[in-house]
Amino acid sequence: MKRIVYLCIILILSVATMFANIPTPLVYASNSVDNLNTSYQQKAYVLMDYNTDTILGGANYDEKYQVASIVKLMTILLTLEALEDGKINLDDMVTASEHSSSMGGSQAFLDANQQYMLSDLLKSVIVSSANDSSVLLGEVLAGSENGFVEQMNKRAKELGLNNTLYSNATGLPDANQYSSALDSARLLKEVMKHKTYFNYSTIWLDGLTHPLDKRTTELANTNRLVRYYNGCDAGKTGYTDEAGYCLVASAKKNGMRLMGVTLGATKSKDRFESVTELLNLGFASYKNEHIAVKDAELNETIKVKGAKNSVGKLTFDNDFYYITKKSDKNGFEIKFELPKTVKAPLEKGQYIGKAYIIKDGSVIGEVDVVSYEQMLKQTYREIVKKIFKGFGI
Repeated sequence: MKRIVYLCIILILSVATMFANIPTPLVYASNSVDNLNTSYQQKAYVLMDYNTDTILGGANYDEKYQVASIVKLMTILLTLEALEDGKINLDDMVTASEHSSSMGGSQAFLDANQQYMLSDLLKSVIVSSANDSSVLLGEVLAGSENGFVEQMNKRAKELGLNNTLYSNATGLPDANQYSSALDSARLLKEVMKHKTYFNYSTIWLDGLTHPLDKRTTELANTNRLVRYYNGCDAGKTGYTDEAGYCLVASAKKNGMRLMGVTLGATKSKDRFESVTELLNLGFASYKNEHIAVKDAELNETIKVKGAKNSVGKLTFDNDFYYITKKSDKNGFEIKFELPKTVKAPLEKGQYIGKAYIIKDGSVIGEVDVVSYEQMLKQTYREIVKKIFKGFGI
């Protein structure tokens, strides 16, 4: 009897040891349109609608993982924001430091103590994921890479990227650095708000000429989808042994833009095929309704007392989108909540009331209604003229 118990204990311990050595499980999912799963091995993935931030499908998208060079999206974002704020210019000449030029991995092979145009550095990061250029941009913005990491984390917190923490400007391996699939999608969306980004994001092949010896480093776009997926114009790849193969990309078709992310794929081609499948399923299954159009004149009007023209035109203060299945044939209703009259003067964009978006009997959103144009208060002379006209004088 004792021998049997002893053998059972050994068996249990052997099984426990075997399972303890199994690495973080990958997601094995079927090709389901309803759940928008993909058929590739990966640690996490997500498909998100750009306009509404609606999550259309995914797995483990809030889990924290190393994301390799997807980290550089924050470097790109902070650079673009500094450009728009006038703190730096694209034609600024920047001297490469010893630290930046010593980076390994993917790089532009910057020569230390040589000057490069800032636009070339930004291009090399967006197009070919250059580690050295990314660090140099961080040094330009914050004085040092460590100082820049502080800025990166501060901006991540401001954007609500709660599952993201940075420890360098490149995404090179660090156990204390992580992000999530959903945070990666949201970060790319923020980058895409800057038009300058698109000057570089779809470049397939280009070069960076070095001032010292006039040699040229070829810059090849690491995001294959900008060439091979119709409508893809944005994205970022990443790879390290620790992170696996990663990709966040965005494409637009028929007025709808989607964001696809895969983290921790086991093969390079799988990340592209996985995101392609996600985007295809999304575009095939969903439609994005642009229900409220910002600044478009509405049929709804309002009476304006004391104005030369008593009929006030209205518009929406913001866009309102709603994503639904293509099979959904139910429409939308807009219910306005407006005062009967308002007094002149009115400024263009002045708040008037609310519009409620209703679907299937429920309110799904609301948008402020504002004045479409400026409406001045009529003058004393105009009032008198109007009175005389009323009497036929």
